[in-house]
Amino acid sequence: MASFFKGFLQNPKRVGAIMESSRFLVDKIMKHVELQENDCVVELGAGLGVVTERLLKILPQGSKLLTFELNPDFVEVLKKKFNDPRLYIIQDAAQNLAHHLKEHGRDKADIVVSIVPLKHVQAPEILDTVKACLKEGGRYVQVSLVGKEMLEEKFTYVSEEWVFLNIPPEKVHFCLNKGPVSPS
Repeated sequence: MASFFKGFLQNPKRVGAIMESSRFLVDKIMKHVELQENDCVVELGAGLGVVTERLLKILPQGSKLLTFELNPDFVEVLKKKFNDPRLYIIQDAAQNLAHHLKEHGRDKADIVVSIVPLKHVQAPEILDTVKACLKEGGRYVQVSLVGKEMLEEKFTYVSEEWVFLNIPPEKVHFCLNKGPVSPS
């Protein structure tokens, strides 16, 4: 927990929270995660691996988990914490997702779970990347305080739930990617 707080102090815009996600927040995220054999799961903003650990518990054999984290200290923790051939720890930005999917023999992800804070100017670019890299019918779970409206511009179905038993309280958005959104 101390290393997470240190990461927040060093770069609060990138880390986005003062402590790891609570089990209540992780439970709400996992409520929206349904995995099938050979799925490609992407996690953006792995932090110290609280969600990563839960994803690995339900990830079928033959599936892949590509987990992205920018903070080099967090990446080292993740590498020491997990030894699983289904897990690929990637120290890179979410915007480079398409490149890494191709590197792992995939055109699209089946599900993307993101805890990357969308409070900054890169939010539209990250959402465009996720939309382009998520298969039609794919699921996107976003933890962020951004409004539902920003997500509704990209996805055809968006739900939003608060998790107050987390520091800070957060919103969990569940989105479905049903292809291009038609202009209104």
